[in-house]
Amino acid sequence: MNNAWLKVCIFVLGCFALAACQKPTVTQQTDSQGLAKVENTGMAAAKADPSVNFSQFNDVVIADIDFSHLQIVQPTDSSPRYGAFTLEEKDKAQMRDAYREQVGSELGKGGWQVVDANAAKRAGTLVIFTEMLRLQPNAPREQSERFTQSARDKTFTKGAGSMTLESSVIDAGTGKTVAVFGDTLLDTEVWGQNDPVANRAAVERAFSSWGLKIRDTLRALRGSH
Repeated sequence: MNNAWLKVCIFVLGCFALAACQKPTVTQQTDSQGLAKVENTGMAAAKADPSVNFSQFNDVVIADIDFSHLQIVQPTDSSPRYGAFTLEEKDKAQMRDAYREQVGSELGKGGWQVVDANAAKRAGTLVIFTEMLRLQPNAPREQSERFTQSARDKTFTKGAGSMTLESSVIDAGTGKTVAVFGDTLLDTEVWGQNDPVANRAAVERAFSSWGLKIRDTLRALRGSH
């Protein structure tokens, strides 16, 4: 390897090392709510109160995900075999369960104790309220049988779609919002069958990714004091 290539390799490796070392950091300029931008979170938007000592929090309450402001962007396929994509109550219940499980698992890995709603007013506890604001599936649902025998009747998509989430983090002891996070989560662009099993797995992956981002950001905030 000549010196020119060696220098290029060292430069590239240095860039990767620098990117890997970047951690979420809170800026000092605050908005009207007293929240400042948090950089290097991997989220589209993240804000936190720079005056709050996040190391005081050990417990987390995960509130049920809220669908009251959800906008569903319908897939472009208008074939008569498909109906409008909607979330029924049983779908929402399954998504709430998946959300609590996946986000709770990731926060637990970060050292937080996930507690029930009875602790929602206890000092040293954070409450995470999350809204699903937008859901854009890549394919509609079958109107009739979702599992079909013929391969030509099955729908395959490149990824399941995307969802936009926004989480408010509340200090349970004071009722004050201490952080707000928002992002659009994209499913992988791997071709797969559009069926309930695959779609459920995609939702779980998205919630796990969201939990990981919240975990890493809160952990960085915790260590900033």
